[in-house]
Amino acid sequence: MAAKDSPARKRIMEGEPKAPLLSPVRFTSGCTLVDLVIGGGRGMGWKAGTLINIVALEGGGKTQLSAETIAHNFHARKDQGFWHRFIDREHRFSFDTESMFRMTVCDPSEWVPDTIEELDGYLSKLLNDAKAPGIVVVDSLDAFSTEETEERSEKRMKQVDDGKDIKQDGSYTVTTGAPKFLSESLRITMSKASATQTAVFLLSQVRTKLGAMAFDPNKFNRNGGKALDHWCDTIAWLKPLRKLSVGSEKDGTYREIGAVVNLWTTKSSTPRPYRECMYTLLFDYGIDNIASNIDFLFNLRDHKTGALRDPYTAPTGAFKDVEKEIMVYWKEGAEKTRENVQEWLGTIGRLQDAKDARKSEKGNAVFTLAWLDEWIARDPELQAAYIQQFPCYTRDQLIRAVEADPEMERELERRVIEKWE
Repeated sequence: MAAKDSPARKRIMEGEPKAPLLSPVRFTSGCTLVDLVIGGGRGMGWKAGTLINIVALEGGGKTQLSAETIAHNFHARKDQGFWHRFIDREHRFSFDTESMFRMTVCDPSEWVPDTIEELDGYLSKLLNDAKAPGIVVVDSLDAFSTEETEERSEKRMKQVDDGKDIKQDGSYTVTTGAPKFLSESLRITMSKASATQTAVFLLSQVRTKLGAMAFDPNKFNRNGGKALDHWCDTIAWLKPLRKLSVGSEKDGTYREIGAVVNLWTTKSSTPRPYRECMYTLLFDYGIDNIASNIDFLFNLRDHKTGALRDPYTAPTGAFKDVEKEIMVYWKEGAEKTRENVQEWLGTIGRLQDAKDARKSEKGNAVFTLAWLDEWIARDPELQAAYIQQFPCYTRDQLIRAVEADPEMERELERRVIEKWE
């Protein structure tokens, strides 16, 4: 047993890494919180040279998240030879990425493999030809059949053409062929991805297991499940918690414009696995990183429902749908409370003035925050200093202020990372 004062034991007890941290290429998702979850204490963002499985429940936005990842890294790394390929096997990619991201994420004219075997060969060619770090997205793995399945289909069509009854032995699904092949091919794909510093995103659909109970945490399965569990560096799950909407059903203007999405990992080869976060997704825009960071920093959303809450007036509840009603204080340590305002008045030499005015009007020097607000507002110079000391915004006002000020945006991200750590 190591001595209590041994250097190795001391490093471990003090939380220091046993080996130097690696510095691999990492790809941002476009969302600070997602980057922190995926980075897991070893940087921020998706790690290049790995296989990544994204699984969505109830339309969680896996295609949009992967598309946004490509777009952000295209603009950040295009001078470094960044490349990408979006393999839309489902032929359902419908995002207008030219208007959203000013680049083409998925080219519908590009050839798409039909079978798992073709996909394996195509991925090998892409990775062999790679000259710089890049991203490949396969959407989705469940849409690929096997060559055996294709042959069965051709045989059935021939039987129909010949006027014969369809007779076919064996399985009609890919639940045996595809997973078996994947367990062999993913190891090779992972090795080539690592050599070329390519991140390979494998998007998955889920199916409910037959006979699974409602409370079973493992009631979902996906094609290639065990092979993905073994060879993927990260497995991230997405689920919409709350829909975002504008308009009213009464006058026919109601429409859904986005969702609050919960992301968590069931596998993360990092020192900090099993983390989770919430972010705001707008359908025709993408991830609203600023709004997501503000919600996290000021604890504005309920972690279970995604609903907004007022952290000052109702710390334990009182969720709201009208986002602009929530007030937040941007300056750290400058929440506008009665005690903080009194302390500030004392530092600038005006506390006694306030006490005298209060006693003259009310017969006592016991302050309320409402009275202090009203008294300070009588002096324009004092009011200007008051606003600067206690900058208060509605949620919507703060989002707009950060959007207009790059320095505020950098400060917001710094504070979010600091809070996360």
